[in-house]
Amino acid sequence: MKVTRLAVTATLCATVLLLAACGGGSGAGTSAGGEGYPVTVTNCGVDVTFDAAPQRVVLLKSAAVPYLHSLGVLDRVTARAGQYPKEYYDAATIAALDRIPLLTDRTDTSGHLQISKEVVISQQPDLVLGEVDNLSRDTLSAVNIPLLEEPAMCANNTA
Repeated sequence: MKVTRLAVTATLCATVLLLAACGGGSGAGTSAGGEGYPVTVTNCGVDVTFDAAPQRVVLLKSAAVPYLHSLGVLDRVTARAGQYPKEYYDAATIAALDRIPLLTDRTDTSGHLQISKEVVISQQPDLVLGEVDNLSRDTLSAVNIPLLEEPAMCANNTA
């Protein structure tokens, strides 16, 4: 059902955005990770814990772009990979995307993004958005980099 898929997608994006938007403040009485941290979210059946709000985000898929831009936290994205078709976004979003370094837009013959683990790790992200065929959640968690996938793309999604 499209409405359910949209609701699930919006929920994930809101969670990611809240994580991103909560950081940066410094006030008396906050914990080392910031007020409200640690935070654990369940994504694709996996618990992902953040000790602080993500500051260095790498986008491997474009699904979260409109939400990140609307909340004004697209500046937390330090690198992106993949295709970002200009007809999908308004002029302000395109301008913001153009300021984010593109790691690669190379795809295999079936259109799937091809990016190496080393390229992503070199960005020193504290969050990666979007799992790709050759770079999984397990691969990144082995080097302590959390990954969140759009719920509609989860393997066991029945929405």
